[in-house]
Amino acid sequence: MNPISSSSLQIEATDSPPIAENKAYRKKAETAAVQFESFFIQDMLKQMRKATREISSEDSIFKNTINSDMLDFADQAVAAELAKQRVFGVANAIMAQLLPEK
Repeated sequence: MNPISSSSLQIEATDSPPIAENKAYRKKAETAAVQFESFFIQDMLKQMRKATREISSEDSIFKNTINSDMLDFADQAVAAELAKQRVFGVANAIMAQLLPEK
């Protein structure tokens, strides 16, 4: 029985750039990170609105669920804009994990 030689375990170098330098990968990662931050912000706004409804008195304007669809749409638009600006830093944290600076 022959022991496995080290030459058979070597990984061949490829011509593709390292993943951190791959512009297409970086663009996809940034898009995904910003979308995740947007979902995060949108869910946070949704939960805040839900909690406000629950703690409001019966005669409060916040208790009313009329136009809740429009408020959800507005929350989505606000979340998308805040995420593009990376206000909360969630996208930055994701990018730091996916593409660490060496």
